[in-house]
Formats: sequence, C-alpha cells, structure tokens
Amino acid sequence: MPSSSKNLKENAHVTLDQVEYQKHYNALVARFDKAKSRHTEVTNLIASPFS
Repeated sequence: MPSSSKNLKENAHVTLDQVEYQKHYNALVARFDKAKSRHTEVTNLIASPFS
C-alpha cells in the first residue's frame, strides 16, 4: 500500500478517470461495509455471554 505522502502527491498531480475512481471507491465502500458488519457480529458475540 502506498504511503500517505505519495497518495497526496499523486492526488495533486494526476487527473483521475472518473470510472476508475468510482470502481476504486465502490471497492473501498464494500470493504468498509464488510469490516463494519464483522465488527458488529464480533461485538455482539462478545456481549452475548453478559446478556
């Protein structure tokens, strides 16, 4: 994974293809949603013995 400073420099100097950007964004949203769902699942499992 590229470093933050490399990403900032790239974002400032590279024109983005909107279709590619949207694909990348959608993949990040899907990754986040999956992680959030798993987090909720694990949190509920941890809390369930105490309920």
